[in-house]
Amino acid sequence: MKIFLKIVVLILIFQFANVFACINSEKLHDRILDSFTNHSLYVVINVESDAYNGKVIIQNRHLFLFLKEYNKLDRENYKSFMKELLSKNSELSIGKTDLEKWKFNKVPKDESVEVSAKKGKDFFIENYFRNGFLKEDANGNLFTIIAQLFEWKIATKIDDETGVLRLIRTDISTEQK
Repeated sequence: MKIFLKIVVLILIFQFANVFACINSEKLHDRILDSFTNHSLYVVINVESDAYNGKVIIQNRHLFLFLKEYNKLDRENYKSFMKELLSKNSELSIGKTDLEKWKFNKVPKDESVEVSAKKGKDFFIENYFRNGFLKEDANGNLFTIIAQLFEWKIATKIDDETGVLRLIRTDISTEQK
């Protein structure tokens, strides 16, 4: 009987964790996909193209403009399309698209970022950020840092005033200072 109760408790904990992860993903996706300013939030997606297959980062605004041009999506259809793509972790097929022209940035392997990430989210943020802004002396590829934060459901953008990468809170409607 004790084993059965332990199994039931473990199943409930696992299901709760999955629900919580989905809620956090939805908050992150909603926050990012509502960002259309010049320095909009970054999206990390997998792409399949003639030139590159893999993970890229792109500002939400640029991705919207790309999909508006090629898929004729308005904002609402774009958000719906992207929510599904992100929730299923699907690849976006972009064919012969010029990655640089549309500001798709490849996410390279960076061992220093990976080593830091293995030490945990708190260590990672403390290592690379001060008061929510990327440290000037941060060692690591910017795109790899952004991709890791996105994986942890942490949104980022280039700050309008400083031009520096900053962390954005997704748990409330205002940005982290």
